[in-house]
Amino acid sequence: MEENGFLRFRCLVGHTFAARHLSVEQRHAIETALWSALRALEESTALYHRLAKRAVGDSQTQSAHRFQERADNTEANAKTLRQFLVEVNEVAPD
Repeated sequence: MEENGFLRFRCLVGHTFAARHLSVEQRHAIETALWSALRALEESTALYHRLAKRAVGDSQTQSAHRFQERADNTEANAKTLRQFLVEVNEVAPD
């Protein structure tokens, strides 16, 4: 909506935001979600490593291989996401 010559946005609850403030809030929400996703990926990696180790100990070769594959894939995804987040924060304006 336009109010006194300024563009403003209203959420479903009724709060109004200036474009700059809305942009900052959205960026913060997205970054928070991405860091949470990274944490979940890292926790999944650790879990798959533990499951693979246990399967090896129980002589369950196929399961161990499958869990190790999942750990490797999840770890690669986490590494990519972490690198992205670090790079974005290095060049992000204040």
